[in-house]
Formats: sequence, C-alpha cells, structure tokens
Amino acid sequence: MTINSSIEYTIKEIYDSVTKMLENAKIPAVYLKNEHLGFDTKDGNYSEMNPVFSLFQIFEMVENKSIKLPTVQRGFVWKANQIENLWDSLLRGYPVGCFVLAPGLDGFDLLDGQQRATALCLGNYHHEKAIAEGDILNSSYEKIRIFIDMEKPSTDDESRKYFIRVITHSHPWGFQKKENHKTLESNKIRQALKAFNLDDENYFDQDLGKMWPFDSKRPIPLGLFIDAALNGISLEKLTETISNWENQNKELVKFLNKSSNDQNLNHEILESDYQDPNEEISSISNTENLFIRMNAGGTPLSGEELNYSILKSNIKLEVTNILEKSCAGFIRPSRFITIAYRLFQNVNLISSPQLNKREILSMNVKPRQFQGDIRTNSEAFGEFLLILVKDFKIIEKVKNILIYDKNNEKDIGLPIITASKFTENSAEIIFILFYRLYVMNDKIDSIESRRKVIGIVTLFSWFGKSGKQKNHAALLRNVWPCVTNIKEMARFWSRETVARAGLKDYGKDVFINVPKYKELEKIVTTNYFKNKEDYSKNIYSEFIFKMFFNRDAILYSQREFLCTQYENLFKSSIMSDINLPFDWDHISPSERIDGQRKIPAAIRDWYGSVGNFRAWPYGWNRADGSKSPKEKLSDLRLELKDEEEKWFKRAGQHSKSIERSEFRRNLPKFLCSWSFCNSAWKDFDFKTDEIQGNTIVAKKLNKLIMDRNLDVAREWYEKLKIEDLLLDSEFDNVNFSKLLDMRSWRSINIKNENPEYWDKTDVGIELPVSLDDQVTLLISYVDSKDQYPAINLSEENIYVALRFQRNERNYFCKDMPGYIRDLTDANVFYITTEEKINLLSFSDESHYHFLCDVKKWIENIPDEYLVKYGLDKGYILDRFKFRVVNSASK
Repeated sequence: MTINSSIEYTIKEIYDSVTKMLENAKIPAVYLKNEHLGFDTKDGNYSEMNPVFSLFQIFEMVENKSIKLPTVQRGFVWKANQIENLWDSLLRGYPVGCFVLAPGLDGFDLLDGQQRATALCLGNYHHEKAIAEGDILNSSYEKIRIFIDMEKPSTDDESRKYFIRVITHSHPWGFQKKENHKTLESNKIRQALKAFNLDDENYFDQDLGKMWPFDSKRPIPLGLFIDAALNGISLEKLTETISNWENQNKELVKFLNKSSNDQNLNHEILESDYQDPNEEISSISNTENLFIRMNAGGTPLSGEELNYSILKSNIKLEVTNILEKSCAGFIRPSRFITIAYRLFQNVNLISSPQLNKREILSMNVKPRQFQGDIRTNSEAFGEFLLILVKDFKIIEKVKNILIYDKNNEKDIGLPIITASKFTENSAEIIFILFYRLYVMNDKIDSIESRRKVIGIVTLFSWFGKSGKQKNHAALLRNVWPCVTNIKEMARFWSRETVARAGLKDYGKDVFINVPKYKELEKIVTTNYFKNKEDYSKNIYSEFIFKMFFNRDAILYSQREFLCTQYENLFKSSIMSDINLPFDWDHISPSERIDGQRKIPAAIRDWYGSVGNFRAWPYGWNRADGSKSPKEKLSDLRLELKDEEEKWFKRAGQHSKSIERSEFRRNLPKFLCSWSFCNSAWKDFDFKTDEIQGNTIVAKKLNKLIMDRNLDVAREWYEKLKIEDLLLDSEFDNVNFSKLLDMRSWRSINIKNENPEYWDKTDVGIELPVSLDDQVTLLISYVDSKDQYPAINLSEENIYVALRFQRNERNYFCKDMPGYIRDLTDANVFYITTEEKINLLSFSDESHYHFLCDVKKWIENIPDEYLVKYGLDKGYILDRFKFRVVNSASK
C-alpha cells in the first residue's frame, strides 16, 4: 500500500482510547417481566439486576451463554458501515442504545439489541469460539473481520473520529473509506486482488485472516487492542504482537518499527477524544452526529423478515434448519416463507376473514394478518413446509429447472445470479412456478419443457411490469385462471398463458408488447442512428428500452463463459451484500465520451446500453480503461507474459482441446467469444474527436452498439424460442378469435330479463347455430364492464347456454327439466351449463379449447329432453361443428 503524508494515530493513542472506552462505555438494560411476554418462567429479582452492561460483561455473557437469542429474532443483518459506525460511536463516548431482555428458561433472552451485541463480539478478536458457537450469534467470525485504521480522518470529516474498517466474506477488500456505505471501486478491487495474490474467480474460498481493508493506510485488527486492554497487556507487548500479525504488509511493518522507536512505552494515559457519556455534549456538530447515528444506525425489520421471525417462534427448530439449508444460495428464507404461505392458503383454501381474492394472491403478507393466521395454523403450516421442502424438494426442483448446467454446453438455463434475482424481484412469477409444480404436478425435466418455463419466467419477469407498476401483482391476477384451470403442462407453459397476461388491469396495460425478432431487427436497422426520442413513438418502445438496458440479458448471453469461470462461486451462497465477481465493463470506454462536447444524441443514449457492456473479470481487466475495443480485444495483452499461462488455462476451460500456438493465434477470437462481441469489434479503433458530430466513425460506433443490442436480444429469443410463445404457428390457418369477435355477432342485453342464476351478467352474445336462427349459442360474461367483453376478460369465467324459441308454449313447457330456464319472454328458453366454461385468454388455442368444451357440453345434454321438445341435437351439433370446430380444417 502507498503511504501518504496524512496524520496518523500512534499505537499508544489507539490503545489508550480503547482502554478508556472499555472503562467507561455502558449499555443500559431494560428488563421485561413475564406478564409482558405471555410465557411462564421463574421470576427473577429485578431490583438486583444490572441496570447497565460494560463491554467486558457483554463479551463474558456471550461466552458463558447467560444471554441468548430467542427464536423470534433474526440472523445478523447489519451492513459493514453500521458495524464501523457503532465502534466509532463507542470510541467517542456516544450512547448506542439499550438492550431489552426477558427472563428465559435458562438465563435471559435478548429481545432487542442482537445486532449491536453481535457487532461488539465480532470486534473482540479473541472470542472466536463464542462467536462460532454461541446461541446469540447467527453469524460466523470467519465471515466478518473488524480493523482500525491508524490514519486519522481529516478535520473536515466531522462524522467520524476513527476509521473503523470491516471486511466480509463477499468483500474481502472492504468498502470505501470516506463513504463507507459504498462498495470499493473496480480499479481498487483489481489492485487488492493483485496484492492478495488472488484470482478473482477464487477469492470467495480464501481465509479472511490473510486479507485486510484495502482502502486504508495502516489497518490493524481491532481485537488486538481490545484484548490488550482487557488483559493488561503492556504497550510494548502489544506492539510486538501487532508486528507479528500474520498478514502484515511491508508498509505497516515500517510504521510499527518507527512507532516503537518514537514512543515512550509507559501506561500514562494521554488525552484522547473519548466523550464521557456523563459529560454534556456541547458541540453542535457532535450533537448533530449523535442524532444521525442514533436515528440511522439500525436496520429495521422488513415485513417479510418480521413474518419469518414470527414463524420461527411458532414452528419446530428442525423445520427452520431444513428450510434455511435448502434456501441457501438461491432464495432468502423470508421470501420463501411469503411464497410458501400464499401457496399454503391457496392449497388449503385458508384465508383470514379480512382477505379478499385480490389479497390472497398478493406477495405482500401483512405481519398482523400473518401473526393471527399463524397462531391458528402454525402446526399445519409447519408440516406443510416440511413436506414442501424436505419431501417434495421444491427448491431443488426450481433450481434444476432454472439454473444453467455447465456440464451441458447447449444448456438453456440461467446463471444462478439471474435466477436468484428473480426470487427477489419477481416473487409472483416464482409463485406461479411453485403452484404449477406442487399443485398441478407439472413434470418439467426435459430441455424443451425447461425452455418453455424459462421463456415464460423471463418474459413475465422482464416485461410483466408495464409503466409504473411496482411488482407483478396485476400480471399474476391476469393469468391466475390459467394457472389453476389448465391441467395440461404443455398447454399452460405456452402462448395461451402469455396471451392471458396481456389483458388490461383497470384499463392499464400489464404486459409490455413484445415483438417478433424480425420486427425488432427491422425497427433498429432501418436507421441505426436513432436516439431514444426517435424510438418513443414506436409501439414497441417500452420493450426496446427495457431489453436494451437489461444487464441480466448480458449475463444470459455470457452464461457459458461466466458459469465456467466462476464455478465455485455459483455453487456457493449468494449473500445479500455480495460484490459481483466481475466488472461491468464498457467495451468502448466511457472515458471517450464523458465530459465531451458535440457527441451525437444517439451515441449518448445507447452508450450505456447492453450493446456496449460486458461482464468481465476484475483480474482480466487490468488494461487502461480508456483503450479502444481493438486494443481490448487484441493479442496485445500477451505482452504481460506472466499472464499467458492463466489465459491459456482459461481458454482450455472453454474449449475441450487447444494447442498453445492456436491459442496465441486465436486469442482475439476467444476474447470476442467470451465478451459476446462479433468480430467487427476487434477491428474498431477511434479517437474522441472522430465521433464529435454525425461522422462516419460515429455512425459505425453506434451501429456496433445497436447490432450487439440485437445480438443479445437474439440469443434470448432463439435459445428460449420466445417466438413460440408469441406466435400462433400451430393455428396460423385458423383464427378462432374472429368467430368470437362480438362485432360480428348479435349482442343481447339481458340485464333486465335474466334469472337469478345469471344475476351478475351485464351483457351476453349469441352465435346462430340453426339456419332459421331459432336456436342460438349464448355466451354470457360475468361481471364484464366492457362493450366487447371478449376483449377484456375479467377474472370470472363464462356461462354458456343454448337459447331457443318455440311458438307452442304450452306443449313445450310440459314436464320441462329444471335446468331449462323460463325467462320473461314466454317463447324464449335456455338450456344452461351447470358450471362455467372457461375462455382463458384470447389466443387461438384458448378459443379452440373453449369451443371444444362447449361442443362436449352440448353432446352431454340428454337426448330425450331435446327430442321430446322437438329439438334435433344432431342438427345443432352439425351446425355448431360446421361453423366452429370444423373450421380448423379450413
């Protein structure tokens, strides 16, 4: 690390501040009696309980397990900057909140303060065993390390007096020093990997004890100072211990040697900036900082996390352990509980009285409702979870369906990062998959069946939130009749369900218009130099903007390369604070246009699209960021001779057999393939002044970017056969929707004449099935508000009836069966279906299946009823068959 001239603390100053902190820092305790909690334990003598805890007492209680974490609490969720701010507050003498404890069966349960207690123990270097095994901690010391940087913050930085630094398993290089809520910059990550002597593909497997916060001057484990202060270790011994610290870098060793020579090694307490909690905080800036710390330091429970905490306190520990093990690396347990609970409600038809049909499909489960339901159904839900996860193995099945299999180079699966993101951002879509697997028993185990599922999951997830929709709730409501009514797996995972998704929700679009690829290509290639505004009037504009700025589409295009490159990472847990193991690298560097004038609007608009981005490993991207595509994708990088062996090895990972000479000769080809770039990129070089204005070079650059946007889109279209979900290829010659187009039918307003059986019907339509029009087929849409109901189906299904007219009323009414209804018009009668018949969407498949169901219903009407009353079923069926079902042959 490079040393600068910034002012630094001496070891003695830090030692003295830590000593004073341990002597003076107190955390108040609030004790709740049993009656506040509703459980029965032995009463303690509350008057004799400690009103405050020292840090030493906290460490001791964790070690001897005298305070424990109840099941209603959650795991350790604090972010690195929260840990850093807590320790900085303690060193400055700021109050850091209180603990809330309640008497338990053995000691006390910590109801509030878990995150602070955990962060405190993580800072105590020599309590590793307690951290790994203690009941209070759900986080391992191996995943988080805490340091103190010897550098003093500048006098302009009033928010901190000390640079407490944290590294984690997913961020072994730490975070930014000055803005500690931000991840480290890409160039510093690359420098850190080099300093740690690691490749970016294997840093997740390394011991944190060999790493340090990179954006620091002289980091030292905070636990060394705490241990010395707690155990009266001399400053000289502490200095020696620090100098022997196994991961010490050369610059830090030099500093320690200099400090040992300069310091007066005695225990005289020097003045530090420790603020005694009993002293008045007079500084305005200190008061403001204290207010900010106390109001922003915690991590509030989300609704899902609170629901999960409630659940854990009501189900067996065995269920929780199995659940969390199954979810690891793919889906948050709290998110899984949300999806599983809605599945449980729908399967068992269990709902709170206050829940309506709309809410029971919502992935927003309100904690108060959840708490009330769980009290009644905790045992049943716990058993359901065990069956779902352990016996049915639903998470394993979903992963096998969605995730890319690197052992099959032609696999169409998703990188686990993308699949896991769907569980986070598209809960409603994952719920559909859960329901189809568990309730409808879909067997999705072939490449073709997986292709259909992944196609619809990506379609719905990426394009199922039109306009300002925050989630996929409207889309789920749209397709729910298909989810629950279509029994055949192949029929459900088809264009029929996609067509249903396209219905409007209260007049607003739900599903974005998705073009055929040829249509998309024509829109783009007609004029490569169009800016965003030029596209805005196109009916597919929303799709274009979403698709061309969707980085998950890049990951899908590069899936084989990434899944081979990061095999170990993609098998491990995807942590919430994970730093992606690769750069989002501009192929044509951002430095070429940033801050430059006269750059055409088209280039500015599309320079940040997927057409100019690649997912590229940190360790590979050491070339100057301002280099052109030609330089990045050429063999010039072999000038780094020490890298050649690594490059050769990586090429071998992506090619079964390759000779060294072939590798050298074809390196640009490999780089283009791994980057998902066509060969034109490797020959493109330019200077900034060459793209200022509508120049030939500027147009060539934008064409490269837009062509790659199309290439990324085409990879998704082709590998998942997206057009099969959009086109009516099987029914191209039959347009059943025209047969049910009400503009060509006679509309009947039966609102005032229909019987109680149809009392919700606003409008019906009829199709003649007899030459004299005396027998008609009536289709009645329930709760429809539209002039043409078939254009805007509601969630309700459809009633069907045969409507016929006879002149001899008395003869006809004799012995009429109960399901032949007499309306106010004495000469008009109906034979109605006992149950609704579904028209699930406006795809031709749905119309076909609907009309076949109608035909089957007519066939099942007892012959004697129709014959007795002068009706010829054969004639009706022939007419119906000729006009409708047999249209398939025309």
